[in-house]
Parts: sequence; C-alpha cells; structure tokens
Amino acid sequence: MDETKLIPDSLLGIRLDLGCGKKKHDGAYGVDKFQLDGVDLVHDLICTPWPLPDNCAHTVYAISLWQEIPRGRIREFMSELHRVAKPDAEVFLAGYYGHDWRF
Repeated sequence: MDETKLIPDSLLGIRLDLGCGKKKHDGAYGVDKFQLDGVDLVHDLICTPWPLPDNCAHTVYAISLWQEIPRGRIREFMSELHRVAKPDAEVFLAGYYGHDWRF
C-alpha cells in the first residue's frame, strides 16, 4: 500500500494536528488513536513509521500529547515529527507540567 495516498495531493503542505481528539484546530488534518468526530486518520502515534508522507506539514500541533509519549519512545516520536514536517515548519508542542521529579 502506498502510504502517501492516505492524504490527497491537494492536502500536501497541511496543518497537522497530532493527538487532536475532538478539538482539532480549524483547517488541520487530525490524527488520533481513537475514531472521534474530526479525526481524519486513526493511528496510534507511538507506532512508527506514521502513515504520512515525508515533508507533508508546514504546521504541526501536538497539544496535550507530549505526556502520552513513553520516555523510551520520545526519540522515535521526534524523528517521525521531523520526517513529516517540512523544512522551516512551525511545530507547537505543549503538555501538562509534570508531577514527578523526572519531568
């Protein structure tokens, strides 16, 4: 299966919302591991590689997703984020403040 065909050519250069849940950013292509209203692609972002083409996003949102990434998988997550983001893409990462000394 050609994974690049999951996103139509007309959407290349998209705003990508990773872990969007029900609150996807307007005009973004939403990815979440649960099939919810507004989710365009159901995929667990812990599983790599992501079924997204290289350099497809000019903007990436990962809001309230960071704390869901296991510590041992952060490097893989960041590598995939780098792969799907266009050069000079804007990336917005945000998460809850940690409650433990490791954060």
